[in-house]
Amino acid sequence: TLAAIAKRADGDERRDLLKEAMTAAETLDEDADTTISSLAPQLAATGLISEALVLARRLEGQPLASVLADIVSVAPAPERPAILSEAMEAAKACGPLFRSGALASLVPNLDEAQVRELLSDCEKIHSQALREAAISVLLPRLGELGFHDEALAIARSLSCPPPRATSLASIALAAS
Repeated sequence: TLAAIAKRADGDERRDLLKEAMTAAETLDEDADTTISSLAPQLAATGLISEALVLARRLEGQPLASVLADIVSVAPAPERPAILSEAMEAAKACGPLFRSGALASLVPNLDEAQVRELLSDCEKIHSQALREAAISVLLPRLGELGFHDEALAIARSLSCPPPRATSLASIALAAS
C-alpha cells in the first residue's frame, strides 16, 4: 500500500505519498476504518495534522478516540487540548463495551481534571463489569498524577475480580 511504502520514503516524498494515500482512502467504503486508523497517525507524524484530523473524523467511537490519541501525541502543543477534548468526547460516546479500549488510548495524555471527568462519566455505565473495567483503565494514571492512595482505594472497592486485579497491579507498577 502507499502508506506502507511511504514509511520507507524520506521527507517530501513521504509526505506526497501519504497525501496520495489519503486521497485514495477518501473513496473507501469497505475497510475504511482499518485504513484510516493506520493512515491518519502516519499523516500526523509527518506534520500533516490537519489532514490527519480530517481523515480521522470519518471514524466514530473507539477507533476515533484511539486515532485522535495518536494524533495528540505528535501534534504541536497549542493544538493538543482541542484534539484531546475531541478524543475524550469520542470515548464517552462509544458504548460501554468499548469504553475501556477507548480510554486506554487516552490515558497517557490526561491531566487530573480529565481523569476525574472520565471517572465520573464511567459511573454512568449500568453494567457493573463494564463500568469497573473502564474505571480500572484510569486508575493507574490517577496514581501517576500524585493520587496514589485514592487510586488504590478506588481499585480496592471494585467488586469484579479482573478489573480489580488489573488496576491494583497497574497502580503498583506505576508506583515503582
